[in-house]
Amino acid sequence: MNYSEKLMYRALKGACPSAGALAAVFLVASPVMAQLPTIAATTINYTVTPNQITISGQEFGTSAPVVVLDTTTLTLISNNATTVVAKLPSGLAPGSYILTVTPHDALLPAIFVTSYGAVGPQGPQGPQGLNGATGGTGPAGPAGPIGAAGPAGATGATGATGSTGPAGPAGAMGPAGPAGAMGPAGPAGTMGPAGTTGATGPAGTTGAMGSAGPAGAMGPAGPAGAMGPAGPAGANGATGPAGQNGTDGATGPQGPAGPSGQGLAEIRASLLQWYSSTYPTTIAGQPRAVAFDGAYVWVAGLGGVVKLSPSTGAMVGTYAVGVYPVALAFDGANMWVGDDNGGTVIKLLASTGAVVGTYSGFSRPDSLAFDGANIWVGDYGSGVVTKLLASTGAVLSSYSTGANIHGVAFDGTNVWVATGGNFNGVFELQASTGGLVNSINLGGFGGNEFGIAFDGTNIWVAANYGSCVVELLASSGAVVGSYATGTYPIGVAFDGTYIWVANSGNNGAGGNTVTKLLASSGALVGTYPVGGFPWGVAFDGTNIWVANANDNTVTKIGATH
Repeated sequence: MNYSEKLMYRALKGACPSAGALAAVFLVASPVMAQLPTIAATTINYTVTPNQITISGQEFGTSAPVVVLDTTTLTLISNNATTVVAKLPSGLAPGSYILTVTPHDALLPAIFVTSYGAVGPQGPQGPQGLNGATGGTGPAGPAGPIGAAGPAGATGATGATGSTGPAGPAGAMGPAGPAGAMGPAGPAGTMGPAGTTGATGPAGTTGAMGSAGPAGAMGPAGPAGAMGPAGPAGANGATGPAGQNGTDGATGPQGPAGPSGQGLAEIRASLLQWYSSTYPTTIAGQPRAVAFDGAYVWVAGLGGVVKLSPSTGAMVGTYAVGVYPVALAFDGANMWVGDDNGGTVIKLLASTGAVVGTYSGFSRPDSLAFDGANIWVGDYGSGVVTKLLASTGAVLSSYSTGANIHGVAFDGTNVWVATGGNFNGVFELQASTGGLVNSINLGGFGGNEFGIAFDGTNIWVAANYGSCVVELLASSGAVVGSYATGTYPIGVAFDGTYIWVANSGNNGAGGNTVTKLLASSGALVGTYPVGGFPWGVAFDGTNIWVANANDNTVTKIGATH
């Protein structure tokens, strides 16, 4: 990891930075998810006033993007799909800054750490964990003594080589016989005599071989590290005694090897801690939502929804409804689908997938929740929460939040709405009337609230820009605590004991993972890798299901993992 990546890691990790710690502008994905923008390099021109920064990369778009240095929005000089030039603020102190470029209608900003002036040294690397102990080896028998080598005899001197006599003159070559019809060849000229070979000098004497030095003593072995959580290794069989050395003493036979200890795979299997499995979503491309209807797992994505067997992941049904369905909610008999690109909410009979009703009048219905009698629709495009009668789809009431709506949840009495953009917080609405009960600004925890879930007592909200989840007391809206996750958390689910959070960041620390927290304390239990850009999360009573938007897959993780 280079220095810039480590700085990015420190900027995004930990429990919820203060407001403005991340100035990136996060926009909800367009209906057909484009290639994410990336920054390859930056160059600063110090010869002009104010200084100018040139940003090189890709997918910046043809419209003017939003460029932010830490918390300051920069003035653009020029831009195209691969290069953006902007003015830097006056009086900028030397150091490293988080630079974001957010193209028009992009899902996520491009993030880069750029340096202005001198950059501080890299921090020290953390200590390495201890190695597990190695099982002991039986003692070896003693080696017999080696007899002393006799002295080498002296090498005699080599005698001198006699001189070589001169070569005699070569005799004259006789004429060649005639060849066939060809005329006779002329006689070859005589070969001149060979020159004499010079005398060879005498060979020098070979020096005596020096005696071998003694072998150094072997140093003591270092202490073994503490044993890790894997099962203990079986004891090795004793080694047979070594034979006495004579000229070449024979070695005694090797004792039998001891049995192998229980490994990590066997321990997890015995505890039913199975490994995760990943399944394709076929027509539900770039899936963003996942839900459980008591018998099957449903996944929504570009082109429609699919129904899977929770035990095998096998495809049970595929339903081409809507343009880009991104939200799901089950009302006990029907599966409701929010179509982001089509601007409609669709009601399917869960047993067959047949369309029961289609309800229009929405801009981008990106989140749904069921309160036992009604369906609540969070419209990202208009910022309006609409209450529909589940039996007929009739509109009962609506409430405008004035902000981008990302998630909706029901706590048994009231409906909670997670928002970003203009407000960065949650709204609490009275389920019976739709009236406003409370509004809580959570911008101080990073902002851009996304997924939201209820654990029976508290409300959990993913602070997307803060890389954390915030816990609120449902009875009052008071903040109970905030807990670090991976980068750009989006989806949140509760399994009865733990809170599961999908971390969508592709490049930051902890991205493309799910984080498992103990709901009673917020303590981190584990972090597990999944597919690219995980979004929606759901619990089927046994396993956690995660929709991977970039991979066209869903991942199943055992809740006891």
